[in-house]
Amino acid sequence: MDNNSYGQQAAPVAPIQPYTVPTTKNKKDLIKNVALAVLAVIAIAFGTLALLKISDYNKLSQDFDTKLSKSVTEKVDSELTKIEAEYNTKYNQPYNEFVGPEDYGRVTFKYPRTWSVYVASDVNSDKNYMVYFNPDKVLPTGKKNVYALTFEIVSDSYENTTAKYSNSKNNMRAESLTISGSPAIYYTGVLPGTTFEGAVVVLKNRDKAVVFKTYDAAFIPAFNELIESITFNS
Repeated sequence: MDNNSYGQQAAPVAPIQPYTVPTTKNKKDLIKNVALAVLAVIAIAFGTLALLKISDYNKLSQDFDTKLSKSVTEKVDSELTKIEAEYNTKYNQPYNEFVGPEDYGRVTFKYPRTWSVYVASDVNSDKNYMVYFNPDKVLPTGKKNVYALTFEIVSDSYENTTAKYSNSKNNMRAESLTISGSPAIYYTGVLPGTTFEGAVVVLKNRDKAVVFKTYDAAFIPAFNELIESITFNS
C-alpha cells in the first residue's frame, strides 16, 4: 500500500433525500391541469367539427339554392313559352268567332280577324238585333255605305223576310240551303233598295229570321266561308 494515500480521507457521500409524498393540493392541481388539457383538446375537436359542419351546410345550402333557382327559372320559362305559343296560335288564326245572344238562339260564326265589329242595337232594344262588320273600322251606319257584313236578327217571320228578296225587282238569284238543320236561302245580285252588288243569306231561326248580308262582291269569298261556319241553337 502506498504510504502517501494511506493518510487521505474518503470523499463525503451526499445524503439521500427522503421521498416527499404529493400533498392533496398538488394532486388537485395536477388533476385540474389534466382536465383542462383534455377539455382543450375536446373543445378544439368540436370546434373543428363545427367548422366542417358549417362549411358542409353552406355548401349544401348553396347547392339547394342553385337547384331551386334553376327549377323555378325552368318552370317560369316553360310557362312563358306555353303562354307565348298559345298567344301566337290565337293571334295567327285568320278568324275570330262571333257569338250572338242566347235569347236569339246563340248564332255563332267565324269572321276575318282584321274586321272590326259594331253592335248597333242589342237584345234589349225595340229594334232588330243588328251588327256591322268591316275591315279596319266600321263606317257610320247608313244606306249609302258599303259593309263587308251585316248580321241581323229580324223579328219578322222567315217566310216574309225571304219574300222581300225573292220578289225584288232586281231579280236576285236564289239557292236553297240547309244550315244546322234549318232552311235557308242564298241570294246574289243587286241588293234591294241599293245599287250594291252583293249577297244575302236568310236563315230560319225559331219564329224569327236571321239575315247575313255583304254589300260588295269583293267580300263574297269571305262571306261564303263565314256562312259555312254558322252554328246556332234551333
